[in-house]
Amino acid sequence: MEYISEKIKNIRKQRGLKITELAQRAGVSKSYISQLEKGLIIPKIDTLKKVLDALGVSIIDFFSETLEKNIHFTWRDFIDFTPRSTRIKVILLTPVRERNFDIYYVELQSGIKTSTEDPHPGEEGGYVLKGELTIKLGGREIKVKRGESYSFKCNKTHYFKNDTDHALSFINIVCPPYKDVLIK
Repeated sequence: MEYISEKIKNIRKQRGLKITELAQRAGVSKSYISQLEKGLIIPKIDTLKKVLDALGVSIIDFFSETLEKNIHFTWRDFIDFTPRSTRIKVILLTPVRERNFDIYYVELQSGIKTSTEDPHPGEEGGYVLKGELTIKLGGREIKVKRGESYSFKCNKTHYFKNDTDHALSFINIVCPPYKDVLIK
């Protein structure tokens, strides 16, 4: 996020905007812009889009120029796709447009499932960090426990769910990259 933060700050300065002006245009607080420019927060994608819109930069142009050459990412680079008011967390760990895959960190609270994905080209795979993941793939249910991995072709309707009483976290790899992240 350091280079993202620096780039936002540089664009703001090039446009001759003060932090207060950018915050007003984007509909966020002055402290949010300040923290974003210092790399202290991971922006949610909808808020980042508001900031970039206020700067007159499309999100695609911003990331294509910023990320194409990067191969190493830290928590500051990640993009939080977590919807508001849910018990699901989805974070894109590889914010690069020109790759053939996406890697996501996903948390599902007890009793929660992701949206159902219709069959589509590609494959998914992953690793369970904590808890037990249930994968619904067509008519099958597959249980994947902590320390285990999974891999499947996406040619059947599928979704992930947490049938346990405990939180679940896992890494999910999607190839080719999602256009509509896990949550709809």
